Amino acid sequence: MAPKSVRGAVTAGMKFAIVLSLITGSSHTAILQTECTRSA
Repeated sequence: MAPKSVRGAVTAGMKFAIVLSLITGSSHTAILQTECTRSA
């Protein structure tokens, strides 16, 4: 069970990845989402 702070960080990372995808539209978003999923 992850602490709330960790889950909050993961959620913030996912939101950041979504914003990045909207701005850049690059494949970096997929990498960030993979990292977020791996640390979740």
